Amino acid sequence: MKNALLAQDKTWGQDNPKQPASMCRCPLAQLSGDTMAKFPSIFDLTGRTALVTGSTRGIGWSTVQCMAALGATVAINGRKSEAVVARCAEIEAEGGKATTVPFDVTDGAALDDAIDRVVAEAGSLDILVANAAHSL
Repeated sequence: MKNALLAQDKTWGQDNPKQPASMCRCPLAQLSGDTMAKFPSIFDLTGRTALVTGSTRGIGWSTVQCMAALGATVAINGRKSEAVVARCAEIEAEGGKATTVPFDVTDGAALDDAIDRVVAEAGSLDILVANAAHSL
């Protein structure tokens, strides 16, 4: 079963001429034709800006890839500036729009500054995904 899922995963995105296969493995980004004609506003994130905390790896990274493939400008966050910059470059290399907002989510002042920066650069902040984890 695991091999079948991995084989299927490698094919996602290859039939969608709008987005490169390597950008998003999200099935929502693969919808086209009649399905998208029925529900275009549900999946289209064009003109929206999303901040996803903890988005340099794991679920956060998958989330920003999918959102970028659906048209959103994504604000990539993580504590390590180098990782944030690298992930932003990956999104942009695939034709997406991304901005870097490295900060620690446990620092309230840094979060406020990041939100202000995203709004200043993109004009708005429409979506916030609180994905970053913090262990006590």
